Amino acid sequence: MSSCFFLLLDSLQESLPVLVKQTQDLIDTSGYQEGKQVIFQQLQTSSQRLLLYYDQLRMLLLLVFSVFFFFLVLIYQRKKAEEFAVWYQSGSSFWSWVFLNLGECLIPLLLVTSVFSFLFLLCQYSLGKLVLLTHLEFMDHLNGASLSLHISDNQTLNQLFIRFPTTNDALVASIQLTSKQWLSIFFTTLLKTMRTLLLVISTIGFTTLISYSYWRYRHWNNSSH
Repeated sequence: MSSCFFLLLDSLQESLPVLVKQTQDLIDTSGYQEGKQVIFQQLQTSSQRLLLYYDQLRMLLLLVFSVFFFFLVLIYQRKKAEEFAVWYQSGSSFWSWVFLNLGECLIPLLLVTSVFSFLFLLCQYSLGKLVLLTHLEFMDHLNGASLSLHISDNQTLNQLFIRFPTTNDALVASIQLTSKQWLSIFFTTLLKTMRTLLLVISTIGFTTLISYSYWRYRHWNNSSH
């Protein structure tokens, strides 16, 4: 679940600047002149507010995930007390136990990476639509912007149409990110998400495993004397 939320937020962060640039290029090449600079400023202001909002959501998610993972590792280690006793009595080293358990934390991350890589390729169209719709919902919620961007009703891949409510003009041309652009965004997102999860899992997992295992290791040493 954390991977899904991180992937969505990272996709939103990576795709927003690209979509804003596409929107500005479309307005610029369309010949629309009335209040163009004001519209560009609105777009930049809205996108900056939106990126800040995404950053805040991501930091909150990172905090929640870190706390949850810490307690998960702690509970998991407590349940492995008997296994640790057998490991200790077999003469195996303290560090081999730490790295074995850290591996048990990281292997699922590799599986998640493989699964999401496949899903990105399989569900590219749906993911692109979800990202665009989420941008628009958040932008309307945060700004109530005078410039409206709407998802088109046709089936062409990931299109947006621009309408100017003040003049009721509309651009018939569309903003369209190609499959190559979406793949670049999504795989950049995937790497960013996996890097974040790898860092959190490695740092918290390693620290918690060392602290708890060392305390238990000392406990067994004291009991044996």
